[in-house]
Amino acid sequence: MTEDPRYEKDPAIRTVRALIQCFLGDHVEGMFRLTQVYEALNAKDAAEKTAVRKGISRERQAGNIVSTGTYGVWRKVESDVEWYGMGDEVSDLPPPLNIVLPLGLDSMVKLYPGDLVCFAGLTSSGKSSASLEIALKNNSGLALNYLSSELTLAAIQQRAELVDIMLSSLKHVRFAMRYDHFEDVIEPGAINFVDYLQPSGDGDEPKYYSIPHMIMKIHKKLNGSGLVILNIQKDPGKESGEGGFKTMHKANLYITMDKAENSSKFWMNIKKCKVRPSLEGYRMQYKPEPFGLKSCSDWIPL
Repeated sequence: MTEDPRYEKDPAIRTVRALIQCFLGDHVEGMFRLTQVYEALNAKDAAEKTAVRKGISRERQAGNIVSTGTYGVWRKVESDVEWYGMGDEVSDLPPPLNIVLPLGLDSMVKLYPGDLVCFAGLTSSGKSSASLEIALKNNSGLALNYLSSELTLAAIQQRAELVDIMLSSLKHVRFAMRYDHFEDVIEPGAINFVDYLQPSGDGDEPKYYSIPHMIMKIHKKLNGSGLVILNIQKDPGKESGEGGFKTMHKANLYITMDKAENSSKFWMNIKKCKVRPSLEGYRMQYKPEPFGLKSCSDWIPL
């Protein structure tokens, strides 16, 4: 009788496979490398790496992963699908959200329920300022949840005082410190701020490859309603934030924020705009303020 690869008899390999499956579920969207599995499972010596390779082989036999044809590169099988009848009536496109965005972006771009907006910027480029401006100016009935991994409530209130913003004007915003697993507290139907998303991992070994999958889980939690405003860090000279180009996949609007040369000002760049691709490449010079962004130019096409 042929052994069913879905069920593992060897206890040691069963444990390895369970860890690999957790890695696939928590950190992988699409392709991944064997070296990433070594890192995730902390496999360092020859015996540990051999066990990982055997576990990978068994996952392939079980149909959970497939080879890409490149040595050491695999693809996670995504078999979940939501089927519809081709003749079923589909509801009309929902109306856009009435959301005010920094630097007049809302006059050019419409956001819809279930959208994700990503600000990928250098340190001190005004990512938090942009998010705080959105939180302040949007009090139209949707719940606003501000999840911060950096700014404390006291720091935000101090910023407000610096520019004479009454704390009473922020009462519509709920605030919480949060450092990981943001998808667990994202609220469908609300405007959710993630300021900011950090790679998983401890100490000096952050797992940047995990960021795109973390974004995917956050977006999935919206379930087609509400909005996510997401901030991630970006290195100088890079075209996308930490985690690479895959961080753009789930974003309906992807903005980068870079330092202007020989100036105290910055450039906001529209890298991706699903509803109006013709805007991609547009940029505006701005200056960060405690609770917003101040425009220093018009929107300039590429």
